[in-house]
Amino acid sequence: MKLLWLPFACAAMLAATLPLACRTLDPFHFRAKLSGIISDDAISRFLTAWWVHMGAYIGLFTGVISDIVLTRRKQRHGSILGQSQERGQA
Repeated sequence: MKLLWLPFACAAMLAATLPLACRTLDPFHFRAKLSGIISDDAISRFLTAWWVHMGAYIGLFTGVISDIVLTRRKQRHGSILGQSQERGQA
């Protein structure tokens, strides 16, 4: 339960940063397909919303996988960091 926040934090972080990092990427050629239907400004807003959603989904998936890995590691070793790191050993 202590790591329940992790998927939501990853989703929020990627939903906020992925649109900024991938602003010019159009992997499915939405701009070309929608150019005659809606304005360029609307296409840009659509791509921003699309990247926000993709960031949320990727972040949630990454957070859930990380949560599972860390929980299993804790069950096996008794801690999230591992016993050697807790004692101050490398």
